[in-house]
Amino acid sequence: MNRWNQMALAAGALLVMSAPILAQTPNTPPAAGAAKVKGVARGGQGRRAGMTSLPVSAIDALVTLTADQKTKIAGIEDKLKTDTAAATGDKVKTRQLRVAANADIKAVLTPAQQTALNEKLPVVMLLNQSKAVPAAAFAEVKLTSDQMAKIKTIAAGTQSKLKTLTKDDRKTQNPIILADFKTQVDTVLTADQKAAIGKVHVGKGKKKIKA
Repeated sequence: MNRWNQMALAAGALLVMSAPILAQTPNTPPAAGAAKVKGVARGGQGRRAGMTSLPVSAIDALVTLTADQKTKIAGIEDKLKTDTAAATGDKVKTRQLRVAANADIKAVLTPAQQTALNEKLPVVMLLNQSKAVPAAAFAEVKLTSDQMAKIKTIAAGTQSKLKTLTKDDRKTQNPIILADFKTQVDTVLTADQKAAIGKVHVGKGKKKIKA
């Protein structure tokens, strides 16, 4: 075998050995923690908070919790408040704490409850963000299935508008779009439901005055 044939065989062997390594490199997954935090950051404040932004009474109104589930979720949310207070100023740590707490709450729920909550959560977060139905008032308002269906339709239009906004427009247009959403939701609510929401706002006002 001459020298050129030997060099060709050596090069071929090297390519065969390196192929599996080259094939694996592009598919190397990122660190699990980093991926979660990045996904949460892209989701915006509402998604970032997720289930942890809802009081136990609101989650119960949405999926009907057992007494044991209420106790466990209350404990998770109380711990989150303590941990986030200790992490004040550390945005990355705060996001990680919320992601972990959301996972803990999810683990308390049954698969059926998880599915039901995931379906309702985007609309509920929009109701809370716009103050159309604050999360703290959800248990008292007691939206009917017919009302939720109507609000879901309104929310779909609002979410479409929000998604089309550029980064520069969000600051000025978000409040306008959310205010319009609230106005539309108000037409679906009864007088008693509006009164229940009003009591929540008044309660928060009193707390602020005392502080």
